This record gives sequence, structure tokens and C-alpha cells, in this order.
Amino acid sequence: MIALLEIRPDNDLSDEPSMGGSENVKSTRSMLGDRFFGNESRIDARYFLRARLFDMLIGDWSRHEDNWRWAQYKNEDVTVYQAVPRDRDNVFYKLNDAIIPWLFMRTGLKKHFQTYSNNLSNLAELNRSGRNLDETILAELTYQDWVEVADSVRLALTDEVIEQAFREMPDPVFKLTAPSIMSKLKSRRDRLTPSVRKYYKELVREALIVGSDKHERFEIEVLSADEVRVRVMKINNEGEAKRVLSERVYHASDTKELHLYGLNGDDEFIVQGNIRPRTRIRIWGGAGEDSYTVNGPKRMARRIRIEDTAYRNIYDVADGTRQKTEQDPQAYQYDAEGWLLRYYLD
Repeated sequence: MIALLEIRPDNDLSDEPSMGGSENVKSTRSMLGDRFFGNESRIDARYFLRARLFDMLIGDWSRHEDNWRWAQYKNEDVTVYQAVPRDRDNVFYKLNDAIIPWLFMRTGLKKHFQTYSNNLSNLAELNRSGRNLDETILAELTYQDWVEVADSVRLALTDEVIEQAFREMPDPVFKLTAPSIMSKLKSRRDRLTPSVRKYYKELVREALIVGSDKHERFEIEVLSADEVRVRVMKINNEGEAKRVLSERVYHASDTKELHLYGLNGDDEFIVQGNIRPRTRIRIWGGAGEDSYTVNGPKRMARRIRIEDTAYRNIYDVADGTRQKTEQDPQAYQYDAEGWLLRYYLD
């Protein structure tokens, strides 16, 4: 029998340095529950990106939600989650001489099945099973973040590190397979930084900004035709800002639409600017009693679309704002439980 043996990352692993020494390791569902039900937790996006880039280097096309665990750490009044990858049984694939996987690949039914090669091409297909997590977690990172993390991975994965790792194989297996795989891995490493640009653009073309079932304020400012800044604040019951949860500037050259989801809670959405943005802005308030303010000329307001109910929500929007109110809007799917069901439990 060929078997893959690994530590099962779960619960208290404080005595396992390779697992980060966390006293509480959670499943993806449990971690996302914390993230979406409340705004006292965050995911270390740069740490997750580092792991995802390594996935791409080794050609791991099966990175669905159950292939991750999440190490929990307390940082003052915020809980931080760091990714723990597991179950790496789909790497360094060779499909040319396996008829059924080859047929899946050739017919387009399983485009993420890829024979391991020198090139880091078609990353969108390779990452198909991990796309939902990537969209949700990596949305806060700029392209500069991607470049910095990719460079750090490339520099850490030296020829010596690669060769030392493969020397752990039994000698007969090393001689049979290692030279070819190492050569391809080194080639992919050298191309990593320029190769991730296309996948980054795939993720941010329609960028997600997700709140929680607590109260948040979403401040959307049109800085220019090409730039929109989004700042998400934690607010208390009286609407007082307590902490910045996320902030970044989106560029129209990369982002065609911004999708903002308030989820549950009494949220505030404030849009302001004097210029018509090239990026469209779509807002789903979700459950709760939400307020919407759009300040700006009609040419700017026409790029804003709001969907929520008329009942117990407040609208103070400029002429031209595209507003859709109904009794049972799609936005009701976007409380925390609905978000989890739609993206991670189907």
C-alpha cells in the first residue's frame, strides 16, 4: 500500500512546532464562522498567500476547503487565523500515461488536472478548487503584496533547499523521479513572480469586500476615475467607529466591479466622490437595519447599485443611484450562515 502519513491538524497542537504551536486549530467552516459571524477575528492573508503560492509551485490542484486547517492565535482583542495546509496528495502529477485523467483533461471536464511541467501557466484552472477561499481571503492584498510574498518564496526556495528536501526520498525513488521534478520545480520558482500577475487580476476583476453579522461602516470614496478607496470600520451600537478592519485602493485597470456585502448587523454604507468611476460598485446590505448615503453628482451615482429591502432601511442617495428594493432580495442570502452555505458547504 502507498500511503500519505501526516499529523492531523486539529484542536490543541501547542506541542507541535511544525503546526505553529497553536493551542486551537480549527476547520475551515469553524474559522469562517468566526470570521463572518463577528468582526473580532481576521485571517492572515499574506500568510495564506505564501501557502497558496507554494501550492502553485508544486502543482497542487486540489486545495478545496477541507484541505486546510487554521491555527488560532490571540492578538490583544483580535483573533488571528493562519493557514495550515494539509492532505497534499495531488502534486507533481503526470497525466500523459493515465487514460481516464487524460480524457478528463482533454475534454475540458477537469481542466485543473494538469501534468507537472516547467511552466506556471493557466493558474486560474489549476486553482479552480481553491478559488472561493482565494477570492474571500486574498481580496485585501494589493499587487505589491503579491510581488513581495512571491519574491520571499522564490528567495527562500533555493536550489540547496530543494535538493535537500528531495534527498529525503529513498535512493531508488530519488534516482527514478527526482531529477526531472527538481528541474521543473526550479523553473517554476524562477518564473513565480511574473506568473502570478494574471491570477491576481482574475481574483480582483470582481473584488469582494465582506462584512460580518456585527455592525460595520463601509466608506467608499471615488478618488479618481481610476481609483476607488474602500475602508471598512467596526462600529458599536451607537455608530461610533472603533477600529479599521480593512482598507485598500482598487484600480480600474484591474477591478471592473466591487461587490460589498454587509451580511447581518446594522451597517452603514457611505459613498462619496465627484468623478464618475470606471469601476462599478454593487452593494448588498443583507439582513439588519442598514443605512445608505451616496454624495456626488449623477454621473458618479449612476455607477452605484444598491440592493436591499425598503423596510427599516434608510436611503439618502444622490439622483441617479441604481436602487433595487424588494421584500425578498438576493441580499438576504448574505448573512453569515447564508454566505457559508453558498460558498463552502454546497
